[in-house]
Amino acid sequence: MKTLLLTAKHIAVEMRAKHIELAYIQVAAECLNDLNIEKANAVKLILSKNLSRRLHFDLAQQFKDTVTLEKLNAVEALPMVPFTDEVTKTIETILDSPAFRDGNLQDKVFKLPETHEPTIVKRLSKFEALKNKLTQEVFGQDIAIEALIDSLVKNDWQDTAQRPKGIFLFLGPPATGKTYLAERFAHHLDDDCGYKLFDMAQYTNSNEAFGLVGGKKTYDDSEPGRLTQFVKKHPKSVIVLDEFEKAHSQVLLSILQLFSTGFLTDEHTEEVIDFRSAIVILTSNLGTQLYNNEAFLTQLEQHPSQGQKALISHLAKETKLEREREVKAIPSELLSRLSQGSILLFNRLSLDKLADITRVQIKQDIESFSQQYGLTYTPPSEHVCELLLLHFAPLFDVRDIKSSISHLIIDPLTDFFRQASINSANDLLATDKPATDISVTVKLSESALQFLSENDEIKHPKKLVLKHQTINFDVSVSANLDVGVLANLPNEGDSISSTGVGVQGSSGESNASGQIQQLIVTIDAPQVNQIVFTEDMGVSGGINMDFPNIAFSDIAGHKYIKSRLGEVASLLKQRNTLTELGVSMPAGMLLYGPPGTGKTMLAKAFAHEASLPFIACSGTDILSESFISSIFERARKYAPCIIFIDEIDALPSRGTMGPRADALVNRLLVEIDGFASSKDEIFIIGATNLKDKLDPALTRSGRLDLNFEVPSPDKAARKWLLSELLSHSLYDDGIDVNALLLPTTGLTGADLNKIHREAVLTAIRNKVETITLTMLLEEIYTLKYGAKSVVNNKNNGNERLRETAIHEAGHAVISKLLMPERNIEQVSIIARERALGMVSYEAGQELKQTRAHWEALTCVALAGRAAQVEYSGEFGIDTGASSDLTQATHYAWVAIARFGMHPNLYNLDIDYLNKQSKSSLFECDIEQAVQEWIADATDKTSELVTKHWQEIVKLADALIEEETIDEAQMMALLEAPSS
Repeated sequence: MKTLLLTAKHIAVEMRAKHIELAYIQVAAECLNDLNIEKANAVKLILSKNLSRRLHFDLAQQFKDTVTLEKLNAVEALPMVPFTDEVTKTIETILDSPAFRDGNLQDKVFKLPETHEPTIVKRLSKFEALKNKLTQEVFGQDIAIEALIDSLVKNDWQDTAQRPKGIFLFLGPPATGKTYLAERFAHHLDDDCGYKLFDMAQYTNSNEAFGLVGGKKTYDDSEPGRLTQFVKKHPKSVIVLDEFEKAHSQVLLSILQLFSTGFLTDEHTEEVIDFRSAIVILTSNLGTQLYNNEAFLTQLEQHPSQGQKALISHLAKETKLEREREVKAIPSELLSRLSQGSILLFNRLSLDKLADITRVQIKQDIESFSQQYGLTYTPPSEHVCELLLLHFAPLFDVRDIKSSISHLIIDPLTDFFRQASINSANDLLATDKPATDISVTVKLSESALQFLSENDEIKHPKKLVLKHQTINFDVSVSANLDVGVLANLPNEGDSISSTGVGVQGSSGESNASGQIQQLIVTIDAPQVNQIVFTEDMGVSGGINMDFPNIAFSDIAGHKYIKSRLGEVASLLKQRNTLTELGVSMPAGMLLYGPPGTGKTMLAKAFAHEASLPFIACSGTDILSESFISSIFERARKYAPCIIFIDEIDALPSRGTMGPRADALVNRLLVEIDGFASSKDEIFIIGATNLKDKLDPALTRSGRLDLNFEVPSPDKAARKWLLSELLSHSLYDDGIDVNALLLPTTGLTGADLNKIHREAVLTAIRNKVETITLTMLLEEIYTLKYGAKSVVNNKNNGNERLRETAIHEAGHAVISKLLMPERNIEQVSIIARERALGMVSYEAGQELKQTRAHWEALTCVALAGRAAQVEYSGEFGIDTGASSDLTQATHYAWVAIARFGMHPNLYNLDIDYLNKQSKSSLFECDIEQAVQEWIADATDKTSELVTKHWQEIVKLADALIEEETIDEAQMMALLEAPSS
């Protein structure tokens, strides 16, 4: 009967089932031979009556020839797999049947089919059984366990006469199970196998080798070595040299002989001790940089020999300090011997594996506690275990978890019972019933369940690690009591102790004894608390660690770019799905655009949307190879995460700044390629105002190949931002935000904030209680065109002022005649830092750039001087038109040399030809064509100025009166009939 149940358990384990179902019992009966016919028939009869609909006969075919004695022995050692209620009832029915009435589960009802396994199967099956036992006990280190078993198999057939039976180097971060695996390995290896652990941190002086191999008899207080004498007594043993790199180099060299010959001399007894039947395991925390490198781990898994060579090469470079002198962490002679053994790399434990450890540890501890004190308990739910585990953030130290996690439940229980002896609750505990009638249940309150389901820290626990936060909660104990004894309870609100342990009544069914029936441990009020750590917080060496709270909804405007970034963030959340479909994620993206447009803010919102840590630095920081290494090393630690490099254009393009600059770019490219080809799940975001300065290799496919332009805020965004600014108490309530939209076209969010700041400061400086629209517009124009000139227009002479008005009116009128679609922001004769007057246009307006467009631009540029000449003849030709002439000449050259718009140089991009050939082609032709273009524009402009002179004069008169006129005022003036 026991064979039947073990076979069913074996099937459940292979199927990864949480319970042993009736179907597995039925399949087990199909797989076994009858030993006791009468009892076997009784079992099969009962099973057939309870035949499960889920029974699949292909299961019987799958397992019929795979069940062996070794596998059943292995599965018996695994943790218990519970029966379903259906199975429990069926077993009770079987045991209550006439055939079993005088028997028990140990009755020999079934036996394994006789098999004739090959010798190799018999010898190697024990290793598979050992592997199964270890993977059930040591979580998250399947690769290391597989490597351990492979090495044992190798040693089983290979000649190891000149060295120990096994030499293993366990490498990995602290608290990943290295020592625990060694201990469990020794436990399961053989019944007569010895086990001894040596803490090598205790051997840091050069003269402490005698502790291992003994001291010569000539020394005072010398004695035999602890290592040599243990192996002498237990030749077949597992020796663990824990954290061996911390021992002094001379200590390590003193045991070098055993790795090369299999023997070691005890210096005290002068005996040669045989280590050839021993297995030596060395554990170490060396190789930190490799623990988080998925590319290396993948190589180690797929190509062990290549991975091991890379690992040995890395270990050879590790150093330590001995008496303020830097030496090799592992002496070269010892490393050479260890390279002949097996190197096992241990991974950092994922949260899932820590949760597995948590569940097992809590189950073991509560079972032990309940057995010791005669209680019954209900196993805690997965949600309870999850919340208890999060209490150990941010370190998630396995040793701390295993030693302390159960006490979060047990300590309140023991407090309850200890204090029960000194208050009225003691009467409730006194009962004539067995103590096991008191059951213990652990549960979460509604608020705790809601916290688990909604809190971002729980959805992405690495945030707790990043911000050095932990989860704290209240734990209380309450008792469900019989109604009949409620009068004996403490007053409402009383508690048995100040720790929140209390007793409460229950209105459930009356208990004959009138005593406590159930204790309920409730976990309530979880909250996130900050731990005062400084490592990795804030700015550390130029690296800023954060988990941004800003969302896309907090950023005004940028509707299109936010939509695209949201799509990418959604992809990051579906990495596994994309991987299954054979599609790789991009390594990163580039945000480019003018300064102050919100690129950094968008990157932070992207990190928030993707629920990923945000590691930020600036472009000047990465002008160091060591910094590049450090930021990417930290990124591996917090993966999956985002690296944000602001002003990435600080890194020069290769071939422009010398070999050192080229090396920096190459280093960054190597790091990016390493992430792109690994499973580290790092996404890199670069931000720049100067996309053209970047090395083309950075934005090549497979790197930062998602490029998004972040333009200045659009009209809707500016309106939202301005409305927020206008909510300040100093602004006039009557300011129409729409009046500010055209003047602020092309300005960034940073520009608008500066305008707001300057307006408020000006109001405070001038002791003005209310900021008007005029004052705010002045701050806008000051930002865009410079402050007003120190020389006031009114004091600049009436004639000079009129000339300026005529000049600007000429520009404005001719612009509206030739380019009516081009929006004019304002026409002004106020002298500023950059001009005596101006016609300003709406920034960012897109116009079709035809030949007529460039000709019109040329005419508008010349219209100011043409109007002055019309007004005062030859005296109108002055230096005030210098910038206009520059513009007109530029327009002519661009149209001719770049866009091939002149009939004599039609369809030729001469600018491109000159750059490619590094010479000056068509020089005379361009000069002639530009001269003709300007001459034609001059004649056309003069004709238009003469023809529309009255409109120009009318606008100039208005400018002298008003100083500044916007387009609406200008059009109304020009369309009005002349007086």
